[in-house]
Amino acid sequence: LHGLTVHVLENNEGLLERDYKTNAPFYERFGIVSDLGADGLKNGDAKIVYCLKKHVNKHFLGRMVEGKLDEELKNIVLIVDEVDDLVVNERPNNHYVKTDVEQTPDLQKCYEKLKDGWSIEVEQDPPEGVDHMFWIRACSIVRYCEDHVKEGIHYRLIKNEDGEEEVIMLDDNGQVPKVPLAAPWLQYMSYKLIRKDPLAQSRYACVCTPYIFNKYAGIFGLTGSVGGKEELKYLTKTYNAVKFDVPRFLDTCVG
Repeated sequence: LHGLTVHVLENNEGLLERDYKTNAPFYERFGIVSDLGADGLKNGDAKIVYCLKKHVNKHFLGRMVEGKLDEELKNIVLIVDEVDDLVVNERPNNHYVKTDVEQTPDLQKCYEKLKDGWSIEVEQDPPEGVDHMFWIRACSIVRYCEDHVKEGIHYRLIKNEDGEEEVIMLDDNGQVPKVPLAAPWLQYMSYKLIRKDPLAQSRYACVCTPYIFNKYAGIFGLTGSVGGKEELKYLTKTYNAVKFDVPRFLDTCVG
């Protein structure tokens, strides 16, 4: 392997498990350590790791934060089971926050307790089962609303296209923005004014697949087709790909 580690990129869980189980005994006969999945990427002894794109992105996001992305990937080659997987990211325009299903019930409990406003007495009587720091944060949001948020300056109560009431956040000029804005205080005001249930949100980071993949020492892959000219143009521009045709087996036979 010329001192390099190999990552084999599969495009679904089923193929990942099947291909690894099929090929692992073969590698073992040559004394090559192999592994799979997120844990496999952390295995420093593994020279061949079967993985999914989500495993690669999550693992190397951590390495990027540590400042060790280039150092590690320069010694790894990526083999792509299906070149089509390189053409686009899944959902490349993901938002950077998402609904937190575990904390949403707690946030609803907090705002129900605070629906009539904040007071020291209310703060000292938190809802049962809610984490203390989570409760304190909810109280601070309500206090911020009471001290700073004004109707007509920071928000406006309107009726949307479905005829339903909605609390919207205004821009810095007190105007309705072209793109809807969001803030933690907006959820509380929506609950207080129109009883719209709040949704707790967690921040998360995204990584760009081409950015990560271009850090590999090399990428090799086979495919039945790369689609049309635009797909091939994308691969050439993004990954400096070189296309070559593999002859059919029967065409290589003599006699």
